Amino acid sequence: MSASKKLALKALINNYNLDVLLLQETLGARVEVTKSLLKILPGWHFQALDVKGRSGGLATGVKEGRLKILTLWGLDQALGVEVYSLELCSNLLILNIYGPCHNRVSYWNNLLSKSY
Repeated sequence: MSASKKLALKALINNYNLDVLLLQETLGARVEVTKSLLKILPGWHFQALDVKGRSGGLATGVKEGRLKILTLWGLDQALGVEVYSLELCSNLLILNIYGPCHNRVSYWNNLLSKSY
């Protein structure tokens, strides 16, 4: 990730006081994406998926503080996180999906048919 992108990401998070970050098209290996994000965003927890081919890659992050992570999981092209909001006194389930540009109908049917 370039220095200008890192600065822009940090500014966006700080300006809006974000608690959850969903990134698509990370274009990197899961381990490297996670390391890079943790380096520029200390106090966050991340889950990432590897890039497949020449595009793709996902990362989901949760900032420590107002949210408590209950579960953080990944599938082929989806990442999910269940958190407990201390402010709302409620659980939230957040899903980050990278859908393919080809065979979308079969992808969504397959994703929706799974039980978690």
